[in-house]
Amino acid sequence: MREIAIAGAVRSKKVITTLPDPAVARASDHLDRDFVTPAPRTPPGQQTPLMPPLG
Repeated sequence: MREIAIAGAVRSKKVITTLPDPAVARASDHLDRDFVTPAPRTPPGQQTPLMPPLG
């Protein structure tokens, strides 16, 4: 392809149109959302067991 001067399709990077201003404070969270997982390697929506394992 190089010999005949053609190139394949190239996927470009996504264009970022909005950049946050570091001098302005972020908006507060009025819904009290919690994005911290309860245990390591646990998806945020998964519940942890309330009873200890038997045995």
